[in-house]
Amino acid sequence: MDSAAGEWDPCLGPRRLRKAEAILRRRTTQVLLVLEKSTDEFNQSAVLRTAEAFGIQRVWVVEAYRCKTKQGFKARIARTSLQWIETESFLETSDCIAAIRASGRELWVTDLSQVAESLTDACMFQIPPQGIALVVGNESTGVSEEMLAAASRRIYLPLYGWADSLNLNVATALVIQKLWDFNPGVVGVMDTEERESLRRDWYVQLANNEEQRIEYLKWAEEKSVVPLEDLRRPDEFRKEAWIKKKILDKESEAKKAREEHKIQAVE
Repeated sequence: MDSAAGEWDPCLGPRRLRKAEAILRRRTTQVLLVLEKSTDEFNQSAVLRTAEAFGIQRVWVVEAYRCKTKQGFKARIARTSLQWIETESFLETSDCIAAIRASGRELWVTDLSQVAESLTDACMFQIPPQGIALVVGNESTGVSEEMLAAASRRIYLPLYGWADSLNLNVATALVIQKLWDFNPGVVGVMDTEERESLRRDWYVQLANNEEQRIEYLKWAEEKSVVPLEDLRRPDEFRKEAWIKKKILDKESEAKKAREEHKIQAVE
């Protein structure tokens, strides 16, 4: 068992590096996520966080001509995801398509049209060795006609209620999870040289001071950190969730008001 509280183990490595190593070994470049012209930065940020959580290392964004912004959205939703993944922006869909073709990947798009293939058969959706670019569109019209025309496959997630679509981030997460279930071998597919480069970058980012940075770089060069077996947070760290003070104050006020209402009702 891994020690939840211990930051340092002379045999296994610092805990934060062990977590980094576990995440690094699950990172994949075989699937590139493309977000095309999302019009809400809140959704964009949530999708980036989802991509990072599923271990996708590269996300490309085709910028919308007009985008609704929310002040502070990155801090609230993406949190620190942006520092752990690689993003690239394109002003035009045609430029993004050209880059995908140059990479040799197959181009798969999410689509709700009648010609799209339902994500229900694992045998039908095996990710090829050269990888894929998975494109999700904007909140209102989805993937553009230009991207659809360039795609080698159109896929959709079947729904069973009156709603015929989902929130952009929810849909993205469910499609990725489905592809991961069909292709478990995609997890951890990355060039060795790129993985080693990421290791050095990540270890440096995790250091709190210059002395620790030197120490962590040594661990990176020696490649001797033993990865955590389980990335879930230990139970002892989940007993008390952190909640903002203003939210706690509002809950306290609401509770007090309910108690006063009960007393008045009895009287």
